[in-house]
Amino acid sequence: MGRKAGAGGGAGDAKLMAAVGIWLGLYSGIVALVAISIFAIIFALLKAASKGKFFAVLRNIRDMVIAFFLFIKVKGFRKSGTEAIAVDSGQPLETMPYAPAIFAGLVAAAVYSWMF
Repeated sequence: MGRKAGAGGGAGDAKLMAAVGIWLGLYSGIVALVAISIFAIIFALLKAASKGKFFAVLRNIRDMVIAFFLFIKVKGFRKSGTEAIAVDSGQPLETMPYAPAIFAGLVAAAVYSWMF
């Protein structure tokens, strides 16, 4: 009997991060989360720069941060659950694998933990 499509699948990055947090403990897990987030931002900005969309992405980030802190709706975005999705570009949203950021962040967190 085959596995049902979609049963237990998806959100692998979230499951991996939960496992990392449990394995490392609270303090090291927070250090790893911050390091992973920083690397994810860097990788996303590098990808945007390689596609010629660096400043457009920075504008979108600025607008989403302002909207988050002021609890307002940003023109050109609609809310879908907890994420804002660009609706004015007419182009499909690009995705980025999160595993390289997780790896780089864990290495940086390990080096930080060994140094301090």
